[in-house]
Amino acid sequence: MLCSEPRELRTERLVLRPYRPDDGKAIARYASDEDYRRYLSPTHPGPEEFVAHNVAADWSVERPWVITLESVIVGSAFLGINSEDDAAELACLVAPAFWKREIGFEASSAAIGHAFVELDLSKVVARSDSRHEASIRLMTKLGMRSAGVACSHHARPEGEQVDEVIYELLRDDWSSSTELNEPLRRGTAPRAGARGS
Repeated sequence: MLCSEPRELRTERLVLRPYRPDDGKAIARYASDEDYRRYLSPTHPGPEEFVAHNVAADWSVERPWVITLESVIVGSAFLGINSEDDAAELACLVAPAFWKREIGFEASSAAIGHAFVELDLSKVVARSDSRHEASIRLMTKLGMRSAGVACSHHARPEGEQVDEVIYELLRDDWSSSTELNEPLRRGTAPRAGARGS
């Protein structure tokens, strides 16, 4: 049975911690940025609603974290757990001011390690707007492989309907990749800890 107690993950630079009710203001500072919202669904919730949902998350089926760098919130990471499929879906969002600093890769690597090591799942999947080249590069760098295309259920404000690409990483492939899980062996990522205060 999965442990449903909120936990934090630590990497060399980052702390991924559970959401707190007062995180909305920090997230609002970048959530309205056009670059940040460009590839999000039109129905993506605003900061306050987003935080409220994640504070109340059921950790037996979803694992939401804020990503912090030197105690500053720089993004968010999420694992949606599907026990029936023995899999989790990964999502990661980083504030534009912190792009090109490998934060998405480091945080996503921690979440993937958590899925495979602590949750003992066999697969992690992720999806992205098919036009989002940086997201696709990140999924590839994480060792994920293309698993198909899904038709979008949401029309963009301009009426355009955009497909999503789906990528996946199997635990066996992750376990056999020294580059992907070497940080775990060194004890630098991901490490689970008690819920942050």
